Amino acid sequence: MRIIFYGGRQTGMVALLTLLALKHEVVCVIPVDEIVRESAKNLELRVEEVKDINNKRFVKYLKSLRPDLLVCCHGR
Repeated sequence: MRIIFYGGRQTGMVALLTLLALKHEVVCVIPVDEIVRESAKNLELRVEEVKDINNKRFVKYLKSLRPDLLVCCHGR
């Protein structure tokens, strides 16, 4: 399954690592914090940072990745 992941904190890290362990294809990571950002980079995942996730240009970009699912998980 092609997944865009949006999240942060320890809860987000557990979710991201679980998706990878289940062999899902994480096509993009939108980090909320440094933990997820650096971990995604270390795992050689595509990291995209944006101030407004609802920005029309960014939404168009996300759609171009042809995801099956957007997973949002963070401890807020």
